[in-house]
Amino acid sequence: MNGGGPEFSNRIPRYLDAQPKIFLWDADEFVVAVAPLGVGIVTGFILTSIVLGVLMAYGLAKLKKGQGSGFMMRAAYWYLPGGGIAKLKRTPPSHVREYVG
Repeated sequence: MNGGGPEFSNRIPRYLDAQPKIFLWDADEFVVAVAPLGVGIVTGFILTSIVLGVLMAYGLAKLKKGQGSGFMMRAAYWYLPGGGIAKLKRTPPSHVREYVG
């Protein structure tokens, strides 16, 4: 105890819009690391899939580094087909490059 104040066991995030952390990774990096594990369990290549998942999560972390928050949503908007995950309500479709007017 340090002075009688309440002790908090919860981590206070540095930014309000910070992604939740699971172990060492952000939530999206964790999903990228664990998804190959499921495939590896089904196919019988567990060790290979663990190594592949960790390398993919490391690569995603390097890709996201310095890009700011929302990088994955912007990349999904530009590079994935319209609709689906990256469907944004107030933005035009990404394939429309010029407007008449």
